[in-house]
Amino acid sequence: MVEDDWTHGKYALKVFKYMAAKLPAISSNVGVNSEVIHAGRTGYLVSTNEEWLNAIDQLSTNTEKQNSMGLAAQKQIKEHYDSLVIFNKILPILSA
Repeated sequence: MVEDDWTHGKYALKVFKYMAAKLPAISSNVGVNSEVIHAGRTGYLVSTNEEWLNAIDQLSTNTEKQNSMGLAAQKQIKEHYDSLVIFNKILPILSA
């Protein structure tokens, strides 16, 4: 994806789904994707075709990295984006 107003308004739904399923995500380094993925820890943020290929190669040939990054990704989703976590963040706003 190119970085523009459209991509800045897009939501990282696929990234969230992959990460919740213990899969490290590889995504364009734009918009919300760059806020959700912690590069090198929960997935890869890429900008060029070469970076895409490199990230795919690294994950496809290293199951230990796949597993550790996948676990870290799922942990991040549970800790920061779980529905109960979000509810507890917005409850004070709704109660005001």
